[in-house]
Amino acid sequence: MPEWITHNAPAIAAIAATISAIFTALYFIATLKIFREARRSADAAQVSASAAEEAAQAAKDNALAAQQSADAAQKSVDLAIQQFETQLRQGPQILNDALRSTKALIEYWSPMARVGQGNPQSVPDPAPLQASDLAHALPYARQVSRECSSRVTSIIDELKCAKSEFDRIRQSYRGPGVSPASAIGPGPSPHLERADKWIDELRVELAERHRATPNADH
Repeated sequence: MPEWITHNAPAIAAIAATISAIFTALYFIATLKIFREARRSADAAQVSASAAEEAAQAAKDNALAAQQSADAAQKSVDLAIQQFETQLRQGPQILNDALRSTKALIEYWSPMARVGQGNPQSVPDPAPLQASDLAHALPYARQVSRECSSRVTSIIDELKCAKSEFDRIRQSYRGPGVSPASAIGPGPSPHLERADKWIDELRVELAERHRATPNADH
């Protein structure tokens, strides 16, 4: 037996070397596969980490945008409140100015009611009696009281009636040398007088409210 081993030692060594090389190759292949799998896992982990980082950044951006939107909305609310409070403070003055200008309007048109009865063509267009200033001040009258708002509405209606009467007078004119057409109606004077009376009453009421309001001059 020893002689056989000795005699075949080169062949046995070659076989052993071959087997060792095969196992080494198999080990290398297995190691390579393990390395590739590890690389794939590392790449996948890197992709997941990048995606998570992007998601976190997106969430942060969304949170910042939401905060900015909330801040802008709050500023809008604050501005609206400030404007509303300013209007509340200025409302009585705006209403009083509108009443003053409307009274001046009545003072201008009252003589026209007498002139127009005998000279219709001398009556100008009564469109200003629409009392746009007073109509624009109506929301502020509502802030004062329901009664104030109702009275302002009544004044506007009386001025509209006066305008209609002036229109009727103007339409009665038939031309030079021709007598005006007869017209049945109260004329504009009663409407102007009622509107003027109610304006005076409202201005007195507003003055009393102003004096009764603490820090009214501030």
